[in-house]
Amino acid sequence: MSETEHTTAKLARALGEIPGVPEAMIKRAAAGYYHDFMSPLAMPEVQLVADLRGLASRPATPRASRPLLREMAKRVINGEFGATKAESDEWMKSAEGQEAMAALTGKSPASRVTSPGPPGVGDEDAVKACADLVGRTGAKSFECGYVHEGVPVAEAGWYATAVFKGAKVIVEDKASPAEACDALAARLLSGAQCQHCKGLVALSAGGAFAFRKATLVTGERWDAEDATKAPQCRWTRTGARWERGCA
Repeated sequence: MSETEHTTAKLARALGEIPGVPEAMIKRAAAGYYHDFMSPLAMPEVQLVADLRGLASRPATPRASRPLLREMAKRVINGEFGATKAESDEWMKSAEGQEAMAALTGKSPASRVTSPGPPGVGDEDAVKACADLVGRTGAKSFECGYVHEGVPVAEAGWYATAVFKGAKVIVEDKASPAEACDALAARLLSGAQCQHCKGLVALSAGGAFAFRKATLVTGERWDAEDATKAPQCRWTRTGARWERGCA
């Protein structure tokens, strides 16, 4: 694979290597249907995981291909087929990207939000990174917004939510979209397992903690006893993406 290979081509190639994947699905992938920014879907990676798991459960799918499809679904959740930084930067410069980020951060139509920090750690990066992370966790939807109109930005009551099947994770009453989205990301990552190195996710140098009797988005059990036996994997937000320390 070329270092400059577009994510759409990478995904289409990976799908094509699994016997039984419909040609139509491969063509959709190549056209950007599952791409973070090119897709018409709100949560393309969530749809891709669902399609892969659905294909794996079909009787017509070759038996040997089923574990490959389930494994690929895990790779998607782990971010292997997420848009690259170059693709992200390209989209952010486009008219569509500027409009979408303005809507997410509340800059349109009220134009009331300004970046709370230096370049790279502002509202747009935090919102985009959280949306990407939510998609990788297998959530059904993500939303960031504010409650109060006509007040200073810090008093607007910013919130961020991720909706899963049978559950909703929400953080509320934050001073900015960046603060709300970073807080939601921390909620989702705390006590989680890195699907790449199988370590317990740590968000600070002080270490990590695990929840009792937890179930991962992959359906696997991951309780405190399992977590204490695992290594720790430090996750940090680098600009517009949450990155694993074992990368």
